[in-house]
Amino acid sequence: MRDVSLIKFNDIFEELIEVVADVDDDVKKAAQTINRTLKDIVCESASNSKYFDLDKFVPLLCKSLKAMNDTIRATLIGWINLLDSISNISLLPYLPLFLEELFLMLGDGDNKETRLAADSCLMEFLKEIKEQERDEESEELDVKIINILVPVC
Repeated sequence: MRDVSLIKFNDIFEELIEVVADVDDDVKKAAQTINRTLKDIVCESASNSKYFDLDKFVPLLCKSLKAMNDTIRATLIGWINLLDSISNISLLPYLPLFLEELFLMLGDGDNKETRLAADSCLMEFLKEIKEQERDEESEELDVKIINILVPVC
């Protein structure tokens, strides 16, 4: 069952994001349950699964980050934090794809929780950047990040 969930992961995730902020409380509760289950499956399978494709998932995540709904944003930040916490997954190479959206969430005047979650997520990435070994790849990442941050700030 887990492999099937991972094979169809992006499709399931896309549908999940559409209903996670539903007005019906029962639908929201079901979406939260599915979200937790998917997170468990990814955590348990990420190290040895040939089915979970981060290269295909991150663009979907990035597209969804443009949503203005705070429940959706919180769900997505939760996924970023989860993936970043898995020891054999590095999100740093993907950071330029969603960095701007996280920074824009810092200016979200309507929802303090979204701002705090985005801030916490960004601080964790900053820590990882500082701790990574310096090489050509990390320098390229630095340039990409700077090119994103200069216009935003």
